[in-house]
Amino acid sequence: MTSSLLKEEIQQRRPFVSLEEEAFLNLQRTSNALLQALTRALKTHALTPTQYNVLRILRGSHPGTLTCGDIGGRMVTPEPDVTPPLDRLEKPGPVSRARDAGPLRGGGNSPVGGLGGGRPAPARARRTASCITL
Repeated sequence: MTSSLLKEEIQQRRPFVSLEEEAFLNLQRTSNALLQALTRALKTHALTPTQYNVLRILRGSHPGTLTCGDIGGRMVTPEPDVTPPLDRLEKPGPVSRARDAGPLRGGGNSPVGGLGGGRPAPARARRTASCITL
């Protein structure tokens, strides 16, 4: 087996156990590189990848609303709790929420709508995220 670029990059001396192992590690490395580039690009818009994911989901449901549970179920990278990223998006304005009278925890029934009052959802951030280069 010939020496691979990945093997050199991660400074692995022994051969990979299988071609599948090498492919899996290449996928992980590529995924990590893309996430780092996305994180840097979104930082200029004061967004995290999780917040971008929430905005992407809300844009897809606009003008309708979703519950926190609905948003959590649609996340590309699942998060244990989508409330903190929603709180951070609600303050500057691209997300608006209506609170129900039910329990604060575990309900997930409060409707969440995107593109509420305040500053508009960052269209430039979407363009930035779609043009990531390594």
